[in-house]
Amino acid sequence: MSSTLSWAVLVPSTIRAPEVGALLEAGRAATPKFVQVERLLTTGWKLLAGHEAQPLRGWLSDLEQSGIKELRAFAVGLDRDFDAVRAAVETAYSNGRMEGQINRLKTIKRGMYGRAGLDLPKARVLHQAQRPTASVTKR
Repeated sequence: MSSTLSWAVLVPSTIRAPEVGALLEAGRAATPKFVQVERLLTTGWKLLAGHEAQPLRGWLSDLEQSGIKELRAFAVGLDRDFDAVRAAVETAYSNGRMEGQINRLKTIKRGMYGRAGLDLPKARVLHQAQRPTASVTKR
């Protein structure tokens, strides 16, 4: 239930069920801070999706002044490495593919921990990289 509510707050357009609207209204009515949290999160979501770093400082300031411990801690963490956060917002570059490859390599390594030397993981990684890609030919 809480994950549905979290998703509904962040991306309400993706969930069109009438129960979600009722769930959001119930959250707003039951918890006074819910409206404030909802506003801060949707502002941040739009800011990060829009690739504009100008209002980033203002949003971090709003998070710190919200009086909500978790949001303040999040703001402090972002502010600690503000230059990297600003660069991530302003640029279109992503290291997602690299992170995926690193995760794959770590998974292979953990799965074979203590069972083989370096030759077997090396063979598995290189074998996967050399597999031919599937192609469709018309007859």
